[in-house]
Amino acid sequence: MQDHDAIAELERRISAALGRIGTGVEQLSTRAEALLAERVASHDGEGPIPARPSVLTDGPVLTDGPQEAAAKPAGMPAAPPPPPPPAPVIRSDGAEIARLERSLREKDAEIQRLRDALAADKAAATELNAKLRKARDAEVATAPAALTAKVEKMTRQLDVQGLELQRMRKTTIQLREHLRVLHEAAAEGVAEPHLVNKAMLAELEALRATRHVDLAELDEILAELEPLIEEVRAHG
Repeated sequence: MQDHDAIAELERRISAALGRIGTGVEQLSTRAEALLAERVASHDGEGPIPARPSVLTDGPVLTDGPQEAAAKPAGMPAAPPPPPPPAPVIRSDGAEIARLERSLREKDAEIQRLRDALAADKAAATELNAKLRKARDAEVATAPAALTAKVEKMTRQLDVQGLELQRMRKTTIQLREHLRVLHEAAAEGVAEPHLVNKAMLAELEALRATRHVDLAELDEILAELEPLIEEVRAHG
């Protein structure tokens, strides 16, 4: 933004300098035309019409006065007027314009360099965005597969735990049947009832403890499985 402001300022200064030059040229031309008109109006008809004076000099062009004309021999032609002096070089405005043009070229080069750097940055950003998009797409593509594999693993573990529970139920049924038989035998006096009860109670406690451990493991598996299922549904 500063470079554009500087360029605008340079252009404004150049335009102002050119305007001053144009105004000065117009004023000089107007003055020259006025002086020439005065010379023509005051000409007596003899001799050549005075040349257009140079308005860039400090005063009017000097010609032969009456005394100089009287001092000349008779019959000699009048001396031609001296050539107008060369127009002075307007150094101040010219130097200013040259300096401004040089500064403008430098600013143009700087702007071009910044544009090239900006184009390179845009290209790098585009490439980076493409890589990020590709990585994100790959991650999204592989995420459901990984989640599905993990869910399948958890499901297999649940199936195994379900089989274990079924086996424990069968074992419990068998134990209850054995207890019933033992109680009947104890009632008939075949076995010691308190010893049988003690042994069966110990085995039942062991089964209950095993069952509690299995249930706790099942709860843990289900707790891990629920967020995975929700994530698969969200991606699906």
